[in-house]
Amino acid sequence: MVVCRQLGCGEPILAVPEAQFGQGSGNILLDEVQCRGDEDSLWDCSHRGIGVHNCQPKEDAGVICAEPVTPPVPTELVPAELSLRLVNGENECSGRLEVFHNGSWGTICDDDWNINSARVVCRELSCGDAVSAEKNAFFGEGTGDILMDDVKCTGDESFLVQCSHRELGVHDCLHKEDAGVICTGPVDLTTPGTTVALIESTTAETSAPAGSTTPEAPVTTSPTPGPAATTSLASTTPSVSSTLPVSSTLDNTGISTSTLTCLPTYMRAIIRRSYINSRGYLASDIHLRDPRCRPVISSYHVMFRIPYNGCGTQRLISHGAITYSNTVEGSISGNFYSRNRNSLLNFACKLYDSAGAQTIPSVIQPPYQEAPSRQFVVKFAFYDSPSFSNVVREAPYYVMPNRDLFVRATLYSAQPNLMLFADTCVVSPNPHDFVTVASDIIRNGCVRDPTYRSYLSPDRRIVQFRFRAPSFISRYSSVYLQCKMAVCNRYDYSSRCYQGCIARGKRSTRDGDENVITVVSRLQ
Repeated sequence: MVVCRQLGCGEPILAVPEAQFGQGSGNILLDEVQCRGDEDSLWDCSHRGIGVHNCQPKEDAGVICAEPVTPPVPTELVPAELSLRLVNGENECSGRLEVFHNGSWGTICDDDWNINSARVVCRELSCGDAVSAEKNAFFGEGTGDILMDDVKCTGDESFLVQCSHRELGVHDCLHKEDAGVICTGPVDLTTPGTTVALIESTTAETSAPAGSTTPEAPVTTSPTPGPAATTSLASTTPSVSSTLPVSSTLDNTGISTSTLTCLPTYMRAIIRRSYINSRGYLASDIHLRDPRCRPVISSYHVMFRIPYNGCGTQRLISHGAITYSNTVEGSISGNFYSRNRNSLLNFACKLYDSAGAQTIPSVIQPPYQEAPSRQFVVKFAFYDSPSFSNVVREAPYYVMPNRDLFVRATLYSAQPNLMLFADTCVVSPNPHDFVTVASDIIRNGCVRDPTYRSYLSPDRRIVQFRFRAPSFISRYSSVYLQCKMAVCNRYDYSSRCYQGCIARGKRSTRDGDENVITVVSRLQ
């Protein structure tokens, strides 16, 4: 990851050991290199020292990156106006109360500050119930403006700004009177919800990152409405009810491993670090679909603030509701790289456009799968012509019904004797359901779409084909192509890659020996 970023070569695909690109002839400069993944340069990673090693050239390391790219300009996530946070406490649910206003954080005076007001704060931050309302700068004095004074809440308000208070910035206080709150803790760690079944993970959609957060970053939330839809619901705004439901996954002992709360402008996901470790990752290894969007890390949990309009969050509009979804993924240098096998958790919030409608959160936990011994990755690309010379770089790729689509799947691996075969390809408007509304292109190696045509490639690691966009594509804002690709030994003529069209009941008993990768790409 660090090498590819430093060279401007896009995403890392494989870390290649044992001089598989040939042995070098110069000095061996680095040994026992260990990177977290966020370093700017390889030299910033831990290593024994320049020139200090106990290696031979046959152990030379290599890297396969996706392709040269223009480095994106990271954007810092700016909190929404009148967002809240708690700072200087033991965790994100206790501390001095601060409000974001006009680009900076300010404090609240403790005049009339009581437990009812604290309850509103805890509810707004999804931090459970209020334990106490602290006065006299209990968590230390702030340094910004004092924004609110004489705050009086009944305790039933959804947001603090709905409580009675003096005009913003009008007060007669000093910072020694800064108010604080102690909440019971994140509500989603103690309120189990519903665990739902496995769904296919999807490839990332290009979108601006929400910016990396650090372990010291506080929790923020916004009283503003969620993002508006852009098609048939363009004039409406998804609403989140004041009672925020929570969805959780549980381990086999009944302990919550992950929880999700749907907030007005983002999803708040909390994951136990013990669960992350059980999947073979460290807390620093995980991220959202956009790998630049990483969690806030505490002693026992990590917390993701997943914006509805960034970090690779995808949107599906149907039947008066918008479903926002994102995936927590793990990336380890040298590990098998595939989105469906590295997917740890899938989070989704279904927001209805009618006021007061119940918001539906869901947490999906894919079953654990060991990485295969062979290292490879399959990546998809769309092209604008059968020459496959000009790749379509816009993501998502917007297409019209009955337009010819040209697809190339490429297998990346340090092993030269592997080949690729397209077993099944399906188009659907739902990235999690390729059965209900779907158009089969290929099924079990059998062509189902008369517009399908394959193109011969001199490299067995490349599969190229064409098909025509189905007519139903005009009825949906997003449509997805899912392909199941078999990876085989090119010299094993009994493998799936050489069997062609086979009915499911006649599959070879050796099918389990091949690696089958599921790749989902968004068309529009």
